[in-house]
Amino acid sequence: MALPTFKTKDEIPKGFEEMYEERDGTFQPKALDDGGKSALQEERRARQAAEKLATKAADERAELERKLAAATAGDDLKEKEKVARALAKFDTDLATEKAKFQKELDAARGELRTLKLDDKVKAAFLAAGGRPERAEKALRDTKDRFDLADDGRIVVKDAKGEVTSKTVEDFFGKDYRGEMAEFYAGTKAAGGGGTGGSGAMPAKGSTNGKWDGDAVLKDPLGALNAANADGEQ
Repeated sequence: MALPTFKTKDEIPKGFEEMYEERDGTFQPKALDDGGKSALQEERRARQAAEKLATKAADERAELERKLAAATAGDDLKEKEKVARALAKFDTDLATEKAKFQKELDAARGELRTLKLDDKVKAAFLAAGGRPERAEKALRDTKDRFDLADDGRIVVKDAKGEVTSKTVEDFFGKDYRGEMAEFYAGTKAAGGGGTGGSGAMPAKGSTNGKWDGDAVLKDPLGALNAANADGEQ
């Protein structure tokens, strides 16, 4: 779910400033970084190239089949053999080209999938009360613990790489929080105060200094406003 837009920088909840940039007179969530844009463009290019290849190949093969049928009907054995060889070569070359484009498409889609997974994992870390300035480090620390299911859900893996029934909310709300408490709001971090510096503030109604993950995912504007209000108290 998209994060809200703010009219002024002061309206942005404390700890979320780095996630916003000024555009067109308002403060909006940062767009895809260069890596995300590049992956999206590459996926689109490879997909369009594959579609053009398929259309062109269908037309060319239909023409060869027409020539083969004509040679067969005219009992022209020499022409028939010539066209048959051309058709066989065409199929071989087409298979090679298809494999090339499919490899490029799979690579681009894999990169996009990774970016989507990273975005979802980072959002789950923040929703669990993670400090925004620690999000990238948390992402690197846990990159082998998550995967993206076909339906878009994040699945959690154990240390051996086996998929578990644990949710990403449980992982960041309990497991990782227990290991890296200093990465969370409301904990004392090196060089910071009792609230851990500029960490994200817990939303109203939360417990143990944690974000209400469901509230953030269902109503990001309300959760951010609640965090902002708490930060002013």
